[in-house]
Amino acid sequence: MKKMPYILIAILICAVAGWFSYIYLQKHQTEISATERKTSSLQEAVSLNNLEAVRFLIKNGADLEQRFNKSAVEGTEDEGFTALGWALFANRPEIARYLIEQGADVTASVPMNGSMLYWAIAYEHSDIALLLIEKGADIYPAGGYNPALHARILGLDEVVLKLAEKGVEASENDYRHLH
Repeated sequence: MKKMPYILIAILICAVAGWFSYIYLQKHQTEISATERKTSSLQEAVSLNNLEAVRFLIKNGADLEQRFNKSAVEGTEDEGFTALGWALFANRPEIARYLIEQGADVTASVPMNGSMLYWAIAYEHSDIALLLIEKGADIYPAGGYNPALHARILGLDEVVLKLAEKGVEASENDYRHLH
């Protein structure tokens, strides 16, 4: 019986702490702009491979070109990923296709000296790679990466042919630039 007041005091302390936590979170949640919430939600939707959520967010004003995951690589000055860059990097081809169809910038940079085309080829998504090329993605990325050679090694013949049409040939002995 003597321990009962201590239990009541502990319950009261927990209730008060919970109330203060709720007030704190409510205050800070309202300080986050609508754009930041949509961008964060878009990143989460892409990460979870939730195409319906991505569609909803884009329809309701989420910025396709807003950068997120800015600290994806420790110790670098990366700009972060756009939604399309993140979809390609995270191997979300249906979402990537949708974002391209919605007008996402296919020339936007991707952290870690990568390119949009690199990730489409790396995951062997010929249709996405072809769509990127058609929409004007960078086929001559910095660092000497040869997308035609990469596609050839992976057996993506349509991509190799499309790149050849654009003047990018798969060099027989140029393996040093594959990531």
